[in-house]
Amino acid sequence: MFHRLENYGHDVEHEVFHRLENYGHDVEHEVFHRLENYGHDVEHVDFVPELGKGTADHPIAQYSQAVRGGCPDP
Repeated sequence: MFHRLENYGHDVEHEVFHRLENYGHDVEHEVFHRLENYGHDVEHVDFVPELGKGTADHPIAQYSQAVRGGCPDP
């Protein structure tokens, strides 16, 4: 279903994110704290000087790998 919607031009993740926000959910805040509760070391890109909102995945992965010993590139 996900890929079928994408094939019709829907940005599914974006639509779900905004629908949850419209129902009063602070999605980023909820995900952040849920990951922390599961024992993950979580940082928000807004608080990392070399990153920020809109940063592509690759620089974030490089940051994680360099600073936190994150997963290696696939």
